Amino acid sequence: MKKLIYTIALIIFGFLPISSSYSQEIALQLYSLRNEMKEDPVKYHQLISEWGIENLEGGGNYGMTDLEYEKLLEDNNLKFVGVGADYNQLSQSLTPIIQEAKRFGAKYVTCYWIPHTEGPISLDEIKVATALFNQTGKELKKKA
Repeated sequence: MKKLIYTIALIIFGFLPISSSYSQEIALQLYSLRNEMKEDPVKYHQLISEWGIENLEGGGNYGMTDLEYEKLLEDNNLKFVGVGADYNQLSQSLTPIIQEAKRFGAKYVTCYWIPHTEGPISLDEIKVATALFNQTGKELKKKA
């Protein structure tokens, strides 16, 4: 019986390091603090760091130069894992999106909103968006 328990424990704990290495990164979407960021972006980046959060999703510099914002991120041990992309921009040029992702060292691009007619989004609108996301994903994978 002891042998069985040790074998099960070895199997379970043996796979934990492997499973944790494949875990998804969790990030704070800065849009969640959009009103606070308008007031004092420095203060709220510091607060995010105090919360123990290191990964961010969003984009923009909150009125700072690239160097100032990079320093703010570095000083607070924050990094971007994803940047936001406007749906309409996805169907035009990916260059600005790729540039922003590279500038922040982000490996994900997220589109937060699919424009649609008033009311619930239709199946046809979802099909169009899905096709755009699939095509964009292939292009981003090649270029970035």
